[in-house]
Amino acid sequence: MPANPCSPYRYIEFLIERTLQHKYGLKRVTEIGPRCDSALGYLDLNAIEFAWAVDYSQAALDAFKRRFSEEKVRFRLADVMKPGSVSDMACKCDYVICNSVIEHVIKHEALVGTMHSLLEPGGYVVCTTVLHQSMYNTWDHAVGHYRRYSVADLVQLFSIFSQIQVLQTSFIQELVRPLFFGRMQHLKQNTLEQNNLLTAAGHEEWGSVPYRAVWPIAKYAMPAYLVAEWGLQYVVGGIGFVIGRK
Repeated sequence: MPANPCSPYRYIEFLIERTLQHKYGLKRVTEIGPRCDSALGYLDLNAIEFAWAVDYSQAALDAFKRRFSEEKVRFRLADVMKPGSVSDMACKCDYVICNSVIEHVIKHEALVGTMHSLLEPGGYVVCTTVLHQSMYNTWDHAVGHYRRYSVADLVQLFSIFSQIQVLQTSFIQELVRPLFFGRMQHLKQNTLEQNNLLTAAGHEEWGSVPYRAVWPIAKYAMPAYLVAEWGLQYVVGGIGFVIGRK
């Protein structure tokens, strides 16, 4: 059970990523764009050989360093969209995690190519993103999303991988999304680039998350939420999980 408040879809996200770590014995991990709520915080760091946190934002890495010892995680300031920025790391990882990043970049094909290059043959990538362009809303603009995706879009985008699976989830999360709009009104006039920079450093600009006050009770409802979402995954979902194998 997460110790700190997290959204329902983050709960599912980290559950899937930790399960993959143990199922396949993945030990050499790179997280691209960890932000302040990193997947590495939910993995079993005692079971890995090394973990890299790579981000283009120094503010994001500084926030990340406050949570993790450099004995467990190495930090790398790099723009993975630039050719050669992480070439020294090529084919050294068996697990790449990239949560909620591809929708924030213009050249998403280049980012997927970087993920592929970091993995050794047989390695796994997990990438989460938002689904359904028709559902693009105030929240998407406030956090700096350029787009949403269809399942077909994701299959095509990750076609460089030898195996790929796309899961849909967090239908309920999309239903409650309007509850967040009031916290984001001051961001509506910003450009997507400006909001991307704010998101990279964390969500402090938005104020306290709505579920923080009820978290001590709400966290115990997470297993029931997981069951409900699993039943709805083949119907519709607001978040897509891409699981690929090189």
